[in-house]
Amino acid sequence: PQSAVPNPAARQAAVAPAPPARPGDAGSTGIVRVDPGTWRISRELILENFANVGSLSSQAMVTPYFVQGQQQGFRMSQIKAGTVLQQIGLQEGDVLQTVNGLHIHTPQEALQAYQQLQTESTVRINILRNNRPTTLTYELR
Repeated sequence: PQSAVPNPAARQAAVAPAPPARPGDAGSTGIVRVDPGTWRISRELILENFANVGSLSSQAMVTPYFVQGQQQGFRMSQIKAGTVLQQIGLQEGDVLQTVNGLHIHTPQEALQAYQQLQTESTVRINILRNNRPTTLTYELR
């Protein structure tokens, strides 16, 4: 007679984990683009990638940006393909100016902005892209 309880092998097959996400799958990197100017990002991923200057310098060249002798932010260049910086929408030549309203003109101000990432649920960065002000928004989860 057949039993109504499936054998253990059949039960195990029914709950087998899904295969891991491929790199091109949405969300597999912890970054999902919500709309043209908004991304949803894992807080851990951001903290891990922006924890030190060495990590950033492996993703792009970041140099002070001056206007009439006054530093007005940091220019991003040589952004490597596939890096977090590229995945969160930053492009060659973008100039990071503010993070949640904090000016980013000095390394100390950049550190202050990084510290905000640990508690904020939404981060807005203001950049100059092709000499036009642009805002990018990140929802940290």
